[in-house]
Amino acid sequence: MRPCAWARRGACRKRSSQVLCANVYGDAGKMVPTLDFAGLDTPVLNALDMPTLILWGAKDRWIPPAHAAEFTRRIPGARSVMYEGLGHIPMEEAPHRVLQDLLAFLRTPDAARTPLQV
Repeated sequence: MRPCAWARRGACRKRSSQVLCANVYGDAGKMVPTLDFAGLDTPVLNALDMPTLILWGAKDRWIPPAHAAEFTRRIPGARSVMYEGLGHIPMEEAPHRVLQDLLAFLRTPDAARTPLQV
């Protein structure tokens, strides 16, 4: 097996990390992971019982935006916001836009009933 992109950059030092990259993310040479949710053990997501807001950049090149829909579908009651024109870290790319959505979410009755734990 050829080393994944992370290993070639020195981010992964152990073979187990390379295997993880290859097994979870598909083509080990790609930086953009494509998860096959059908093949992953994700029932724990269905067991989450807390307000969940999923924030995603539509131009995310690291993790495909389609994953946002999968997480939203698998987490009961989850809400998502897809930011057109933004990439992997929308909260840094457009902090004021994200803040408005985050504040609106935190003001909902569901979010208010669950105390934040820091």
